[in-house]
Amino acid sequence: GDKLRINFDIDGDGNLTYQEITIVAKQSDGLVQIGVVPDPFLSGTEVKIEIWRVLNSEGVADQISLKAGSLANRRIYNVFPDKMTSAGRVVDGFFLACSLAGLRGGVVPHQGLTNVSLNGYDNADEVTTRFNRSQLERMAGSGVWIVTQDLNDGFVYTHQELSTDGTDLNTREQMVTTNVDSISFLFKRRLKKYIGRSNVTPSLIEVIKTDIKATVDYLKSNTFVERLGGQLIDAQIQSIGPSPIAKDRLLIVLRLTIPYPLNYIELHLVI
Repeated sequence: GDKLRINFDIDGDGNLTYQEITIVAKQSDGLVQIGVVPDPFLSGTEVKIEIWRVLNSEGVADQISLKAGSLANRRIYNVFPDKMTSAGRVVDGFFLACSLAGLRGGVVPHQGLTNVSLNGYDNADEVTTRFNRSQLERMAGSGVWIVTQDLNDGFVYTHQELSTDGTDLNTREQMVTTNVDSISFLFKRRLKKYIGRSNVTPSLIEVIKTDIKATVDYLKSNTFVERLGGQLIDAQIQSIGPSPIAKDRLLIVLRLTIPYPLNYIELHLVI
């Protein structure tokens, strides 16, 4: 049932042409049986061929899951679907990826994007009509960030803000990465003023401890709302002192307690 394409050429209008033949059976790796011989066909001559397979929804879900899982990076996102409809016009999936990037840039670092509406799109048939729930869950479990649609009210939204690294919640959830990145950049700015203008001494360590504690307090209250809390729940200095391998380096270990997204609510009714 797969298709063998052979005899590639360019016609007078610059369009790619080829002969397509149905494959009858696979004999072994590298050997297939076809129903007719391509014309012209020269035995032993090297020619370009392609084999095309039209996958059903189960096969497509498997391939998308395999691709996302192979990336395995908390900073790489496999966004699906690859086609969306905007104001009646079908657009490629990279527009959707750009929309998610814009959505991330428009919220605070510790705001999750799971179950958040996405403006500008009005149809997600590639998800809602092509795949069943089991297939979509398998894709999401492999690190596919799915944008779908509520068929009752037309609400287009992100299913869950997943990266392709599903090792744990810290690598899987985008808001963890964006929030810790934001925290890191703030500490970098706050500590930069000491570099080249200070010495590694006990008195400097006390000054930096005070600065770190002030920064932690700021992050605990920064952009605080009851629904999200602050960027930090708490932090403790585990160690601070001269590096054992470089005398001109101060080594600080800060243990963070960060907020995590609320993805599920479990309610038990007892009578």
